Amino acid sequence: MKMADIGCAVHLCSLFLNRYGDFSSQLLQGLQRALPAPCKKEDKDSKQQIIFDNKIRVELRFLAELIVNGVFTEKEGLPLLNNQLSAIMKGDKENHNYISIIISFTKHCGEDFAGIIPRKHKLVAQKYELELVSSEVFSTQLKTAYCNLLKDHYSSLSKYLERQHKELQNMERQNRRTLQNKGELSEERRKRHEEKQSSYQKLLMNTSTFADLLDEDMPDLPVEELTQTELDLMAIDMMGTDGQLTEFDWANSLWEDDDTRTFHENLINLRSMVPAILFKDTDNTSNQRPGDKEEDKLDKLEDDIKALEIEADEEEEAAIEEGEETAEGVEGEEETVEEDTEGKAGEEMVLDEIETAEGDDDAEEGEQISNATLKMLMDAYINSLPHCVNRDHIDKAAVDFCLNLNTKSNRKKLSKALFNVPRVRLDLLPFYSRLVATLYVCMPDIATDLAERLKGEFRWHVRKKDQMMVESKIKVSRFIGELTKFKMCSKADTLQCLKNLIQDFRHHNIDMACALLESCGRFLYRSPDSHLKTNALLELMMRKKSKMHLNERHSTMIENAFFYCNPPEVIKLERKVRPPMHEYIRKLLYKDLSKVSVEKVLKQMRKLPWDNVQIKQYAVKCLSSVWNVKYNNLHCLANLLAGLVLYHDDAGIQVVDAILEDLRIGMEINYPKYNQRRVSILKFLGELYNYRMVESSVIFKTLYSLLRFGVVLEDTGSPLDPPEHLFRIRLVCTMLDTCGQFFDRGSSKKKLDCFLVYFQQYILYKRSLAYWSADNHPFPMDVDNAISDSIEVLRPKIKLFSSLEEATKEVEQLEKDQMQKFSSVLPEVHLTIVQPPGGGQGLMPIIESNEDQSSLSQGMESMSLNDDDDETSDGEDDGRGRRAGVNSASNSQSQNTGEEQEEMYGDYEESLTMDSVGENEDDDNVTVITGGPKLLECDEDEDFTAAFDKMLSENIQQRNAESMKVTQLDIGVPLHIKARTAIKPVNFNPFLQPVAAEEPEDPGTVNFVLMTRKGNKQQFKEFEVPVNSELAANLKNREEAEKAEKQRMKELTLNINERQEEEDYEEMLASMQRPAISVPPNSKNRFHHPKGAPNTEQIFNAKGNRKW
Repeated sequence: MKMADIGCAVHLCSLFLNRYGDFSSQLLQGLQRALPAPCKKEDKDSKQQIIFDNKIRVELRFLAELIVNGVFTEKEGLPLLNNQLSAIMKGDKENHNYISIIISFTKHCGEDFAGIIPRKHKLVAQKYELELVSSEVFSTQLKTAYCNLLKDHYSSLSKYLERQHKELQNMERQNRRTLQNKGELSEERRKRHEEKQSSYQKLLMNTSTFADLLDEDMPDLPVEELTQTELDLMAIDMMGTDGQLTEFDWANSLWEDDDTRTFHENLINLRSMVPAILFKDTDNTSNQRPGDKEEDKLDKLEDDIKALEIEADEEEEAAIEEGEETAEGVEGEEETVEEDTEGKAGEEMVLDEIETAEGDDDAEEGEQISNATLKMLMDAYINSLPHCVNRDHIDKAAVDFCLNLNTKSNRKKLSKALFNVPRVRLDLLPFYSRLVATLYVCMPDIATDLAERLKGEFRWHVRKKDQMMVESKIKVSRFIGELTKFKMCSKADTLQCLKNLIQDFRHHNIDMACALLESCGRFLYRSPDSHLKTNALLELMMRKKSKMHLNERHSTMIENAFFYCNPPEVIKLERKVRPPMHEYIRKLLYKDLSKVSVEKVLKQMRKLPWDNVQIKQYAVKCLSSVWNVKYNNLHCLANLLAGLVLYHDDAGIQVVDAILEDLRIGMEINYPKYNQRRVSILKFLGELYNYRMVESSVIFKTLYSLLRFGVVLEDTGSPLDPPEHLFRIRLVCTMLDTCGQFFDRGSSKKKLDCFLVYFQQYILYKRSLAYWSADNHPFPMDVDNAISDSIEVLRPKIKLFSSLEEATKEVEQLEKDQMQKFSSVLPEVHLTIVQPPGGGQGLMPIIESNEDQSSLSQGMESMSLNDDDDETSDGEDDGRGRRAGVNSASNSQSQNTGEEQEEMYGDYEESLTMDSVGENEDDDNVTVITGGPKLLECDEDEDFTAAFDKMLSENIQQRNAESMKVTQLDIGVPLHIKARTAIKPVNFNPFLQPVAAEEPEDPGTVNFVLMTRKGNKQQFKEFEVPVNSELAANLKNREEAEKAEKQRMKELTLNINERQEEEDYEEMLASMQRPAISVPPNSKNRFHHPKGAPNTEQIFNAKGNRKW
């Protein structure tokens, strides 16, 4: 009977009892026979206990339900129930194996017999404010007795749980101590711990359930605190032996990066790719890797490591003394020569025997395939292995070998070929190890044979103790390490090899140990089963290093190997938390922006809430932080900004102002850590000019500031431009490489030619400094190459100066020519820079003087002006003076090669506003005396005046000859008709004048006057036409069209007038201060460099893109 059938069975028993009176007695007898017999009085003292099976739960509950439902009386059923409960609790006192039976009875019958309510039910009743009804079947005295019985048993169970908890903690403590000493637990101890843990968890769960049923509290189970070493070990165990983490963590992973992990762990499955018939002889071979069968081997290392630690100090002291060390080395070599020879010979004999035995087996296979053909294929395969230098090639090689060359002799040849890899081809070792690991599933004998060969070669090199063949030793050590990472060589064997090297830690053994650790040290250190042993060997190695006198190369190798295995803790930088919108803007500009995604990013940037001041400021800040963008994508950022200013003009102005300010700050502080930032800014500024975001004056002012700000053309130099500082030359070359190719015609070409003269002067000035000498500090060749590349592309035929004096002379001649050219236009301007007292380190005020004009700033400004260019480039003084400008009264305007328009005097006004950082305008006295522009008479003026007078007279005569009569489309109504029809109002008839009507107006008709001629007399006849007639409708449409045309002409005239006034106002503002960036409202043509014919429809269209 099942537990779910008890209710139905009790109901049937009740019905049977109602019909058959003796049914209860017979049922009771049957239950007594079914239940375990209680112990007799004479057997109570015996140690034999009654064994209860699981069906006692059903029988015990069935008996209890029969008593509750009245089938059995209390006198009949309770003694039997009490005997069974007593027997169960008595047998459960020691190990509590029958606690589940007691829990089942308490769960189903505890409310009736003991009057107990589970804590869970009480909490639910309190939560929903319900009242629980208690059972009234038995008396309170009986309930109290059963309740005390159950609680006494729970008290015994709690004490037993506490004892088991302490025992489990003691066992875990012993296991941790064993792990610290041995690095691994024995199989028996591990199994015992698992059983103990399982029984404890089951006991804990039963105790928790029993406590909830009895509404009792769980006993206090203290948690043992662990040491830092134990916590580190647990942290390694939490990774799992497979090292597969949900997210790659460099600090805790077995591998250096995720690619290395996939290379060593994600191997192809040959069994699913090749037919099973090809590896039928290996089906019975276990698929477990050699690296997984190492529990017994790891235990043997414990005593060896302890012995090394005890003897380490004595060996190290002996190694420090060079004489003793040499003597010991010589004796050791003499004693081991014979042993090495015998060992080598023995190993070769064994290998020869194995090869002979396997050769006999291969004879049968040779009958099916031609030996010559198979040999040729195998030789070609072996020759192709050195070319398998990636994952795909080596996997393909594994499949090819399994499909075409899988014979015993070929497997032996492959193992030998892998073993004989050239000692200089260390790059092949990881791929060969992957090949062996891939073939291990079908051909495990290759991995076993190769590992034995390598270990035998390793032992031979260690016993030899000669200082030769270091490359072969390193190759063997690295090969063993690579096989260990693929689990083709057991960790215990690898650690044994490392222990042997550390035991005799000198000469080539140091190189071999470091090579082994650099190959698989991190894997061994991070693996839970080998962590403690590897850590002990690393500590021993570092102790020996600290007590030995090693050369610098060996010391560096040991430190590198140690920190590769156990890297120092790196403090992670806390990532700055930004709002989601800020992160999205940075993602668009710094990650998504590329050559193919400019349009997409521009659309997303336009969707930003530009009305939000904070978002707008942050977007401008990100656009200005160009150093966060990849250098090759700076032109994409400039393209993006050029498209963005069509909708947000002020954003472009703010970005240009920000990058110009960053450039100025970079020249003022001159910190090397900002050099790359300054290169990005110069590159971006040049790209802005390419996309017509800035004018050429901004570019040339920036270039001149790089050559003149804080620069003193003297041997002493200046703090802002020290002699060894050549970075400004690199910045100039960057700017010229970016946008210099567009200065190839017109005034821009002349300005660039002038700048290159000053640039050569600056370069030769740097070369002439005493710091740069051929012996101590030769001038950097890369700077020379950068200068040559930049200048040759822009001006291949330029004249290069050979000395500073020649360049200075050319600069002076250039300034003199420019001053003479403009002396006739600006004859009254005389400026002289007076040196302040005290050595000339402060600012220099400019005062009026009638002496010769020799200041550098005036020379640069006059150089920038020419007779066919209205753009000017302000010069810079030597960093101590202030630039002065000249206001021109001329409003002439010209076009610079079709690229940009600006007024000549605009740059002079702008130069007055460009002050150096730290300067104050009130501290300078600048006096400019100008007499205005002076007209120079010439023959062309007379010709122009004559031609203008002739054109004017011809225009007047032609106008007078034309008829001034205006065509009149409508005929006027005579006055007498107007007076007669004044009382009749007309809605919109041009022939009649509407007046106030005495009679009510008929809105449905329109009055017309029909004029006819009879002889010489005109007759007028009035008639009314309905409003909806074709005649009235045509007349009304014509009047509305004429009215609209008049209104359009009126607006067009007013717009032209307003445009002229606005242009005059802008012209006046430009004469006062020219802005650094010109962003016209209609700037769609900025994206196209080729210049086309002017669009007249766009210029004169009143409803165009201009905002008047």
